[in-house]
Amino acid sequence: MGGTQFHNEIASGAVISGNVVLAGTVTGGVHNYHFTEPGRSAPYEVPEISPEQAREFFETACRLEMDWADEVPFPEIRELLYAAARAGHADAMARFGLFIEGRLHAALTGADIDPTALDVEAAMRWYTRAAHLGSPIGALYLGQVHEDHYGNPGEALKWYSKAADAGLAAARSRRDGLRERLELGLGNLAGRKEFGRRAPSERKPMPRKSDFDRWVEDDWNGSEPMAIAYCLGELSETSGGPHGEWGVLADQEQIALLKHFTALHPTSVTLPAVAFEYYQNIGKGNLREFAGKLVTGRVPKPEDLAPVWALQKREGRVSTLRFSYTITLAVQDYDWLTALLAGFADQPRADLTLREYALRLTLITRELHHRRDSAIPTADNTEDRWEFFPIFTPEQLQDVLAHADHYAADPATPQDLRGLWTRIAAALNAAPAHPFP
Repeated sequence: MGGTQFHNEIASGAVISGNVVLAGTVTGGVHNYHFTEPGRSAPYEVPEISPEQAREFFETACRLEMDWADEVPFPEIRELLYAAARAGHADAMARFGLFIEGRLHAALTGADIDPTALDVEAAMRWYTRAAHLGSPIGALYLGQVHEDHYGNPGEALKWYSKAADAGLAAARSRRDGLRERLELGLGNLAGRKEFGRRAPSERKPMPRKSDFDRWVEDDWNGSEPMAIAYCLGELSETSGGPHGEWGVLADQEQIALLKHFTALHPTSVTLPAVAFEYYQNIGKGNLREFAGKLVTGRVPKPEDLAPVWALQKREGRVSTLRFSYTITLAVQDYDWLTALLAGFADQPRADLTLREYALRLTLITRELHHRRDSAIPTADNTEDRWEFFPIFTPEQLQDVLAHADHYAADPATPQDLRGLWTRIAAALNAAPAHPFP
């Protein structure tokens, strides 16, 4: 990546220099941005970037934290940090953990944070990686977790000292203050966890509000009936519906499956993906047998049937937004897009990261197929062009754009397919987006 300038269109007049390009129109709150390497258009695709590029991504994210007007660009910050962290940038790992834990949001908005135990555990994994790679801020944040969440002053002092010895003033302040409180017998700071709690390394769960209660409260507006109804509806539909495989189950078997599935705590946005992965790993035709084992208690843990979802939660990569996109294409182009993505998704993949990518493509394909019959012709209906209305997360849209950009620019792609992908890329970039509840 050279010294390309980019313009950040988050706020009027905000222009930042850097080596990452944030291009395309900002529609419906979604920023379509593109890395400067050909074919790279989705941060969640995790582009192969050099250590120098990872540093630039990290610095760009830090500048975005400071240079905003009306609204903090959290999606852009998160994705840039994640790409840099996955590329091995230690400070980006620490900063991404701060995003997951909620401290970054609190620092930029002034909001209170009350992270779940899963948030803390996910953030701690990134802090630990960063600290062991020599990041002073990773060591500082790791010390804060031990002090603030686990009440373990010994571990906190160890990591504060490492960060302080590296010259981090904030760590020196935390270390010296903690030492003084321990010497005076003053204990923990006001509002923090009491000292003497077990360290997370001992693998003892943190006392916390019921995970189920937190899930209902955080992801379903506190409505347990809504959470159960949506999970039941999606699980039933994914499993063949009332007249398919789901319909052969007795009430007791359906209840057992629903209870097992809801332990995964899917959000409203991720519910279709989690239900699909769950059913896919049980295996078509195996639902009744699996439900019978559930009744007797001889089954895998729920997360073993949704490893991609479990990975996303551990790494703090949970989609929170989805939009209805108006994509204008010829019917034949739309059908070709659906068929090509289905072909990519069907390729066997053993690695979990690649399986995650294949699962995303499968869900995109299903959504494209599902929305085909609800399309309407354009007002002038020139060249058999129709308006299609798929519902995607921003990450899913970027996955499709990544393919379109890559094959449209690849000289090895046959000319007719390059033309197809060029038309698809233009349609996606021009697609208006409307938030979907």
